[in-house]
Amino acid sequence: MKRMTSRVRVAGQTIPVDEWRPQAGPTVVFLHGYGRRPEHYRMLEHLAADQGFRVLAPFLYPNNALAQPPRSFRACVALTRALLQELASQDRLQGSYTVVGHSTGGSVAQCLANLHPTPGAILALNPVMPVAYGPWGFVTRAARIAANQLLGRSGPALRGWRLHLRHGGGQLANLLRRADVSWALAKDLSGLQLQEIRLLYDACGSRGVRFDLPSAVFQARGDEFFRVPSDLRAWMGLVFDRFELRELRDLRGHEWPLMHPELAAQKVAAWIVGRARLPGAEELTRLTA
Repeated sequence: MKRMTSRVRVAGQTIPVDEWRPQAGPTVVFLHGYGRRPEHYRMLEHLAADQGFRVLAPFLYPNNALAQPPRSFRACVALTRALLQELASQDRLQGSYTVVGHSTGGSVAQCLANLHPTPGAILALNPVMPVAYGPWGFVTRAARIAANQLLGRSGPALRGWRLHLRHGGGQLANLLRRADVSWALAKDLSGLQLQEIRLLYDACGSRGVRFDLPSAVFQARGDEFFRVPSDLRAWMGLVFDRFELRELRDLRGHEWPLMHPELAAQKVAAWIVGRARLPGAEELTRLTA
């Protein structure tokens, strides 16, 4: 499977976009979490492409190399909308497409229902639930991931004290910059109460006009950071006529798409084939059965 990385100029910034391109197949836009980068999901993306999907994975949100990363949830949504509209103008979305997001990317995906061109379906994998935790729930997670990256546990190990001195300063500066942006976003997310989230999604629904497109939340059990509000179905029903909440009893933890990429790719592909009305999706049935 062939992967290419292009750079798209939008909103005054240059955003890298990974693209996994089979010969043909429906398009899936994958949105990563704010403490992650598309590289962390490449196994999942590769497996999804192997099942016949054309996957686009932009580098968004604070944990990236953008000159001015978004510092609020609304800014994340605005940047994503601008990027997808630019990709559409370049004819890279190629008709109907599905938006799939994990963590913050999942919550952003749910706010794209009134985007033009309209997605064919929206799927959120363990999206952030701001009503469940204060800012420390976000910050401790981001700090742990960043520390692992700095110490080489999530990438090439830093070998020897000379290498630590040579590269540690630049990595530390980048870590501090990301921590500042992550803290700003964490405070914004933790301050969004359920009513505000409901109003935000209602605004996404063009002032109460509900969308007749498939939308779902896949939530693994034992998410150590976020839990599903008891009335999630009700307030998501304000936006989507066809909404599904699926508890994944065979999986645990917030990072399950990263820990089990093959299973995640199968579940995503099966849901798209079963729910979405995408050109070419029917042809994938034999691959996801």
